[in-house]
Amino acid sequence: MELIRRGNKPRIPKPPNYLSDTMQHWWKTVLKNWELESHHIRLLETACAAWDRAEQARVAIASEGLTISDAKGNTRANPLCSVELQSRKLFTATLRELGLDVRAPEPARAPLLPSYYRKAGGS
Repeated sequence: MELIRRGNKPRIPKPPNYLSDTMQHWWKTVLKNWELESHHIRLLETACAAWDRAEQARVAIASEGLTISDAKGNTRANPLCSVELQSRKLFTATLRELGLDVRAPEPARAPLLPSYYRKAGGS
């Protein structure tokens, strides 16, 4: 899967069929706004799949509960909690790798004066 150029405008590769509708839409949005190389597109696919997996786990946890009882009747954390956590970590890590986690610049402000200037001025 590579970003293919036709003239000056790249042709956007289709998202994998196994992704949810939400992630297929996000895939198209990302590739429309960012120019990614083939290895980056693989990372984008990983991020989309990780998000979908986390959402699947979240839905199952909502249905089954945060805890389960084992064969001996002991209460323990639902193993899907780990699946959700690891999938969300993978999603955020791939966003960082792609550089899609860039924050908007903060508004300009006057620099703070060192404390000795404030004391010398009689404040």
